[in-house]
Order: sequence, then C-alpha cells, then structure tokens
Amino acid sequence: MKKIFSKMFVILTTFLILSCDTKVDEHQIYGTYYAEYLESTDKLIISSNFEYTHKYSKGNGEKTQEEGTWGFESFGRETHGVTFTDFVFRKENNTLGKRGYWHTSLEKSGSKFRLCFDYDLNLCFEKKE
Repeated sequence: MKKIFSKMFVILTTFLILSCDTKVDEHQIYGTYYAEYLESTDKLIISSNFEYTHKYSKGNGEKTQEEGTWGFESFGRETHGVTFTDFVFRKENNTLGKRGYWHTSLEKSGSKFRLCFDYDLNLCFEKKE
C-alpha cells in the first residue's frame, strides 16, 4: 500500500512540475510595457533587434526618451532574465537616476508579462501590447 502511494505521489508531482508553463520564448518579450509610479507613466518598448526605447516625463513635464540595448538570459527551466544597458529610472523627487545596467526577471503569469524594478512596492513594467 505504501508503494502505491509513493508511486502515485511521484507521478502526480512530476505531472504538476511539467504542466507549469514558465518557459518564455524570446519573441514573447518583444512589445510595449507600461509602469505607473510617481504620478506618471513610463513606456518601455522592447524591440526584436535587441534595442529598447524608454519614454517618460521629467518632473517639469518635459517628455524624455532614452534608448539602449537589452539581452535575454535563459537558465534552463529557471526564471528568465532580461538585462538593459544604459537604463535610467525616475527617482522619488522627480530627478533622474544614473545610467546603468538593469537586470530583472521576466515574470510570466498566464498571458501576462511583468518586468519588476521594486518588488517591495510592487512596481513593474507590465506588457500591454
């Protein structure tokens, strides 16, 4: 009886693990993402040519556009990552942070994709297009 339960547990666990679809194809990353924070909305356009465009408004209302490159990282069945070069975040006092690398995990939940930059405050770019 113990053997039957053990085998059933192993089969059920294997089925559950294999049925979790966390795999992300590179082409699924491409698109337009939005992040709403600090009373404004940032727009992040990720292109298939490994370039991105980040559009946002400065504190004085001036619209700004930054551009850079990005790379996709896959670690087998583990969470996928994306690294952006020369990325600039808006800061709380509506100033700009320093340019740098931004590495984040790509979160997939059903058909939703998120790139988070502050997990404590649940601040993320969410794919809309």
